[in-house]
Amino acid sequence: MGVADDFDATLSRARALHQAGDVLRAELLYVELLRGDPDHPGLLAALGAMALERGDGDRALRFLTPLQAQRPGDLRLALQVAGLYWQAGEHRMATGMLESSLRIADRNDEEAPKAWLALGEMRFALGDTDTAGRAWHRAIERARVRGWWVDPGQIPQALVPMVDRARRESQAARKRHLAAAVDALRDEHGAAELRRVDRAIAAFVGEGDARPQDPRQRPKFFYFPDLPSEPYLDPARVTGAKALNAAFDAIRAEALDLVDQGVKLPGFVDVRPGDRIENYLGGDAAKPAWDAFFFFRHGRRYDEHHDRCPRTSEALSAFDLFHLEGQAPEACFSFLAPHTTIKPHYGVSNVRLVMHLPLVVPPDCALNLIGVGEHVWREGELMLFDDTFEHEAWNRSDQVRIVLLMDCWHPGLTAVERDAVGRMIRAAAEFDANA
Repeated sequence: MGVADDFDATLSRARALHQAGDVLRAELLYVELLRGDPDHPGLLAALGAMALERGDGDRALRFLTPLQAQRPGDLRLALQVAGLYWQAGEHRMATGMLESSLRIADRNDEEAPKAWLALGEMRFALGDTDTAGRAWHRAIERARVRGWWVDPGQIPQALVPMVDRARRESQAARKRHLAAAVDALRDEHGAAELRRVDRAIAAFVGEGDARPQDPRQRPKFFYFPDLPSEPYLDPARVTGAKALNAAFDAIRAEALDLVDQGVKLPGFVDVRPGDRIENYLGGDAAKPAWDAFFFFRHGRRYDEHHDRCPRTSEALSAFDLFHLEGQAPEACFSFLAPHTTIKPHYGVSNVRLVMHLPLVVPPDCALNLIGVGEHVWREGELMLFDDTFEHEAWNRSDQVRIVLLMDCWHPGLTAVERDAVGRMIRAAAEFDANA
């Protein structure tokens, strides 16, 4: 019998003794085996568990710390080891180790909400209230994605006070962070100029009951209170609308040239892993399609597209596009294929409106704001709508429908409020990204 066979036989005997309740003899065998293989994960786990059963935290750390180093992304183990370090008074060691594990663990790990919750508790106990709030925000968000902690009755009793504190403190920390992002504007322009922004911040963090007055309006991301709930608006209220109208013939010609040249176009919808295009498009077409030639996409400027369509680019440069660092503007030729329907959906925020300059409109094409009414595009006639109202669109003809689509600021916002919205949303992204 070889060395490996002796090791396996002894390990099997130790495990049998452990299961039979002969803990002392089992532990002696585990320790003997560990001398020959000090990194063996099964031995480290078994000896750590035995120490924990006896309440010997220091001895448990002796075995579980090297095991955790082998498995840095194991959040269940990280929680256990961090808790032991915390009990031993090694507070910075506990938070540092848990932070490192969370950085590399799978964000969908089922232990993630509890790990972020524990990290928030540790940071709070150390007096780091803002970083605690960020950790707690992560905990609440990870739990929400899994459908946890929504109903108080779902929360394990031992976690109830921690979850309640996490909700309260994360909301307060997020609100402080967002308010600080616009403090310079408040100092420069006065509190009255930021009144609606302050209400928007409170609504954004879930404080109070600031919801759209019109129940048909449901922003997916951000609601700015006190802006009129107007489904369709007068396009003339937006700077640059006249330039678009004046350049209609040239813009249309540039769009049609793309069709004539057979330019390959990407889909308008970003379909993420696990998602399906059928969730967004329907209709009678064998393969429904909504394609785009982007001048701007998620804030990126497509210089080669501007060069190819100079008259369109010129008109867009005079238009009051919605700008938000890293996210907007978005402007494109939008091509809706024959017999394709864009399924009902909501936009992200009422601070941003959508302008259409219809370029090619076959019969039986329309935009429908559900519960409000249809709008039939007319070539050369601008239309402006708030896409936080549920809406859909269709092309039931045998030809492609083409519009120039652009995001623009809601004209009801002041220049100071626009600046504040940009700063606030950047601050929210920073808060969420840096727990």
